[in-house]
Amino acid sequence: MTKPKEEKMKEEKPRKITAYDILKSLSGGNFNTQSVVEVSEFSPYHSNLIRLDMFAWQPDKTWGYEIKVTKNDFKTDNKWQTYLNYCDFFYFVAPKGLIDLEELPEKVGLIEAFWHQNWQENNYLRTEIVRRAKKLEEVSEENKEKVLLGLIYKMAFDKNILKASL
Repeated sequence: MTKPKEEKMKEEKPRKITAYDILKSLSGGNFNTQSVVEVSEFSPYHSNLIRLDMFAWQPDKTWGYEIKVTKNDFKTDNKWQTYLNYCDFFYFVAPKGLIDLEELPEKVGLIEAFWHQNWQENNYLRTEIVRRAKKLEEVSEENKEKVLLGLIYKMAFDKNILKASL
């Protein structure tokens, strides 16, 4: 005898959200539809210790995204503050409830990810802006150049380009 549909749905819990799940959801273009280039695992040129999980660029704006899937990773990460020197806007992206807004500086945005069930009863990952990032300090000309050279290098030699349009 098969179980009723309601019981099946209660038993089937969505799997744990991974960084890859979040990256895939973000790269759908939900947040920066005006961006010209979106890349994952981005490092500005000659910035060895900097690697943003996702970076979006358009000629007059840049967005940086740092994905966190555990509280420990969020609490022990000491690098993300340096990313702010290369972005006009910066977001943390994490499973719903992992990061409290009080834990973030005022200008840093938060996007939460959570499993959602559509009308066909398929689970898919949704992302939602909890707080929009505010404009950070102006990116220096030197760092703008590093960003552009990093993007050129990435587009020429790497496969982690999520979006590129002219």
